[in-house]
Formats: sequence, C-alpha cells, structure tokens
Amino acid sequence: MTGNKTSESPAAYKGKILIMDDDEIFCNFIRRTLVRLGYDVEIAGDGSDALEKYRKARESGYPFDAVIVDLVIQGGMGGDEAIKQLLTIDPDANAILSSGHSLDPHMTNYKEYGFKGALSKPYSIEELTHVLNDALKGNE
Repeated sequence: MTGNKTSESPAAYKGKILIMDDDEIFCNFIRRTLVRLGYDVEIAGDGSDALEKYRKARESGYPFDAVIVDLVIQGGMGGDEAIKQLLTIDPDANAILSSGHSLDPHMTNYKEYGFKGALSKPYSIEELTHVLNDALKGNE
C-alpha cells in the first residue's frame, strides 16, 4: 500500500476521521497513518457502528470531518446502505468510498451515491491524503 516511497504526502487539512471497515489490520494501518499525519481517528466495524459513532460525535459538538466507508462488510451493514442513512443524518457528510471492488458501479459513479471521493484498495498514503484533502476542502 505504501509503495517504495519513504516520504508521506502532507495533509493539507486536519480533522476528525471515521473509518468504517471490517478488516482490522487494514483499519489499524490507516488509523496509525492518519494519526501520524495529524488527524483524530475512530474506527467502526460496520455501518451500524459507524452511524452510531457519527450521531454521537455530532451530538457532542465534535463531529467527524470525513468518513471513509468500505463498500462490502462481511456480516454487517456495508457502504451502500450506510451512505443512505448517513446522508439522512447529515446531508453534507464528507463520505469517501473505499473498496477492492474497483469495477463496482458505486466506485465508478461514487458521486451519484452521495460520496465525495473514492479509493480503490490497495491505495497509497499519497492517494489517501489527496482524496481526504479534496473532501475536506468543503469544510473551509
């Protein structure tokens, strides 16, 4: 995922990020990477968990600035259903789709489904920061 590069692209924007993915190793890698880049990060194992954390964060006055959502979750709510419910909670949510299913219509037409960006797994740190920066530009 990181390629041969030893430097990481700097994050132009900082903020609170929620990662929804059922792959614990992947989540921990992305979380550590984003924390090193200056983000505050929480992890959710599926859509139900992500929606609950998103609601609680909004109610606390410290909402998430972006959500990275996996399209397919084994045994739980995936990104397709989660984005529908997330947008009812927050129509301006900065949701980024993440998936290894690069040919899925959600990935090729992510904006039609309410996502602000898409990341095809595996992705580099540079790709991650680029897509996050683009999504977070709307928070300025």
